[in-house]
Amino acid sequence: MYFPPTDPDFRLAAQIDKRVDDLVSRPSVQLFAAAPDSVRKQGSIYVVDGPPIVGLGSGTLFRVGQYYFIITAAHVVEELCDNGREFRVAVGNPSRPQPLPITDENSVLDEDNDVAAILLKPEAAPHFVSARFLGLDDIAFDDNIHDWWCVLHGCLWEGTQPGKDYSQLLVHNLKYWTKRYDGKVSAKSFDDARHILVEYERTGFSVPDSMPSENPKSLGGISGASLWRLFTRQHVEDGWSERAAKVVAVENVVYDERVIRCTRWRHVLPLLAKLRHEIETALNHLGV
Repeated sequence: MYFPPTDPDFRLAAQIDKRVDDLVSRPSVQLFAAAPDSVRKQGSIYVVDGPPIVGLGSGTLFRVGQYYFIITAAHVVEELCDNGREFRVAVGNPSRPQPLPITDENSVLDEDNDVAAILLKPEAAPHFVSARFLGLDDIAFDDNIHDWWCVLHGCLWEGTQPGKDYSQLLVHNLKYWTKRYDGKVSAKSFDDARHILVEYERTGFSVPDSMPSENPKSLGGISGASLWRLFTRQHVEDGWSERAAKVVAVENVVYDERVIRCTRWRHVLPLLAKLRHEIETALNHLGV
């Protein structure tokens, strides 16, 4: 977050920071690529030949009626399943990377928009301890972030490390306050009709203690994370509640280490309908 601590917006962000942290972290889920040949049994012991976890991505838990999903970026699913890797998702308390087979029946990838939806089995939902599955009411379908302060929440490779016995991965999570990027990008992969751009600064002030801080150089691992819009100056003057917070997009690209591209959430909806056709009726009823 790069605006000065004397700014009224900063003061509101500091006041609501703990509430925002709970709001954006509980639906967030860590995704992994496991190397199946990293551990072998030798006699009565297991020998670790290399890191069991070789890839990391971010996702968001989502629900429509009786159906549960993980929403992420398409390239995250592709990369975590590449070269015989095993796709895993963090579940349990304490959380551990557990296998989640990816098939044509339980996943849809939209490579053009770089978004993906994975359908979970109903019995899997309770294993996401203390988590919260977002619903349609948590989505801003107008996806407008003009004048909004936003938060991007996901996990990072930078700062992530295995425990001493490789049985646990100590994952570094990032909650980054940002605003709309009003400049231009020359990348052909950007389309204003499909994407939202937000700013990324290496230096800023930490929230809520307003200390100068250095942000991660690399955002590797945050792909697939949700972009939330949190508040405007109007909320500074009139008051803020969690009802103002909505998800607007899915992160999938960083340009020049300073501009973050996210796909507008409306492009996720067709994927849900493809996985379960009855969802299309609910979406039509909402006019989305």
